[in-house]
Amino acid sequence: MSPTAVAESSLLLWLLGALVATLAAYVSLGWVRQGWHQPSLAAGWRGLLLAGAVYGTGLCAAMVLALASEALPFRVGFRWGAVPLIWLGAMLAGLPVLAWLARQQNWLSIVCGALWLAALAVVVQSAWIWAAGFRPGVTWRPEFQLAAALTAALGILAALYLSFLGGGKEGRRRQVWRVGAAAVMGLALMAAQEVLMAGAGLLAQVGTVFHREASASVLALVGGVIVPLLLAVMVMDLQLRRRQRKHDLRRRNDRSRRGARLTTPDRDSIIRDSVIGPETGPQAAPPAQPSRP
Repeated sequence: MSPTAVAESSLLLWLLGALVATLAAYVSLGWVRQGWHQPSLAAGWRGLLLAGAVYGTGLCAAMVLALASEALPFRVGFRWGAVPLIWLGAMLAGLPVLAWLARQQNWLSIVCGALWLAALAVVVQSAWIWAAGFRPGVTWRPEFQLAAALTAALGILAALYLSFLGGGKEGRRRQVWRVGAAAVMGLALMAAQEVLMAGAGLLAQVGTVFHREASASVLALVGGVIVPLLLAVMVMDLQLRRRQRKHDLRRRNDRSRRGARLTTPDRDSIIRDSVIGPETGPQAAPPAQPSRP
């Protein structure tokens, strides 16, 4: 395969990773917003579980696609036992902060949530590099890890602000702001993992210990084809739920206005009652006058 073909395939996989990260950010933030409309946390627990699952799956799929996009001269594989552990850990670790954001959307929850989600992203991305078992071995550089965490934190903070406090909260163009927030969050996660991989020095490695176990090519196929399709369906589902909620709200408002019109007397009856008195049915006969003697 020529170097040009390798570069093209690497760019395609990287773009697929960016797409997965953006769609996962949009869906997870959308389900957090759905939880905001629920009367209690217990009423929206299914949506919050889905939000955590989508965020963790997006992190894992984007990292696998990024590793597969690297022009490495050897096959990359992962330890079988580590794959489900990293995936489940990424899904469950984000639930507390997502539940907090579903109930309170202020500066404290957004800042703490951004720091938590950024730290989770760096830990998950580092775990995938560790699970590959690169040889002769990765020497972690703290400055690169700190830079990756800072990049992810700033991007996630901007995305949460735009989605929950800025233009995505209310307004006629809030949907555009929400899409922009998801794109910022997805690109921040991609930038963070690129910084992390640069600090790990993957180009200096000569192979992976677990290349015969969970192949990166198979996982990249799942993360680059199946996961985006599922996320696209979830995006459509969120749009339908949003339209249904707006339709129900409009119907309730129409019913309340109609009820107010029925219970309020019209203008003609008010004028008539003020001039000749209220209608009390047929006029009663006037009292009989006493006869004169």
